[in-house]
Amino acid sequence: MNKKITLSILAVVIVVALGVLIFYSIKKPSSKEGTAQTQTQAQNQKTENTKPAEKTTPVGQTPTQTQQEIEKQNKEQGFSSCVILDEKYCKEGEPLFDKDKKFIGLGFALLKGAKIYAPFDGYIDNNIGVEVFPNQLHRGFSVSNRQTDKQMNIFTVVGSVKTIVKPEHIFSPEQPNLLVNQSVKKGEAIAQIEKSPIKIITPDGEKSYAMAIDFTTYDFTSGSQSEHTLDLFQQYFGNNFDKTK
Repeated sequence: MNKKITLSILAVVIVVALGVLIFYSIKKPSSKEGTAQTQTQAQNQKTENTKPAEKTTPVGQTPTQTQQEIEKQNKEQGFSSCVILDEKYCKEGEPLFDKDKKFIGLGFALLKGAKIYAPFDGYIDNNIGVEVFPNQLHRGFSVSNRQTDKQMNIFTVVGSVKTIVKPEHIFSPEQPNLLVNQSVKKGEAIAQIEKSPIKIITPDGEKSYAMAIDFTTYDFTSGSQSEHTLDLFQQYFGNNFDKTK
């Protein structure tokens, strides 16, 4: 009797042991599979950590457009490659530098009657004065375009220029040609060269230009204005001028 009980208990133990062994063999992955899974997770984590940050697009530029595509698009729309001037003048800009060799704008020696066009849709103001260099105040006009709720691009021109846009509403009887927030369209003729070149005293000496231009960007969040927005110069004039000295 004792012998039969012992054999029965032994049989039960063997069956339980086999069941446990089979259970774990099914549920537990092999060491090779476990290693492969761990390596895959580690690689995925590494890929996420090393993924490059997304680049932001400079104000006034389309992310996927090259300079050649921008110029082609301008021409297809009936503008010159630089929009602002007739094609023959687009590559005539000479870089201006301050005493610290910092780029501050472009000077153009244009013929009388040469036209200036709006670089973008915006609003023109022809009642401005700008110091291109210290103690050298020059009169001119500006065109502003609010790109977003945070930024506004500003195109400024000074020199021997006269605006040819006619105001929709006279600002005052005393100043019938004053343009304050007068709307203009990209490529619209807004001014022309009218007389002898202006004299600009640069750190390298006196220069004679019909006009000097600058692009700046105003930040509404900080209330500050960038001195010179190179991205916009490159958008309209590409690499047709040397920005360093």
